[in-house]
Amino acid sequence: MTNHSYHTNEVIVFTRYTFLPFGQGPRSCIGMRFALLEMKLALFCVLSKFNLEPCAETPKEMVLSKTSNFPQSKDPLKVKAVSRS
Repeated sequence: MTNHSYHTNEVIVFTRYTFLPFGQGPRSCIGMRFALLEMKLALFCVLSKFNLEPCAETPKEMVLSKTSNFPQSKDPLKVKAVSRS
């Protein structure tokens, strides 16, 4: 039996893709799709009860970030959530 010490000064180097919680390729985790579906459902449930409106801090024009690979605002877009009831 190996005696492992948690207080060593050893540096452990992991190879790339050592830890993939949902996996990759054909052996990917079957729970990944379910988790994404649950997140979409939770977001829908929250947004269905509120209207998003511009507030005083919302920029008039959106400036796109040049460092992102997809269209993304350079500054955060702040909005106000108003109850639909």
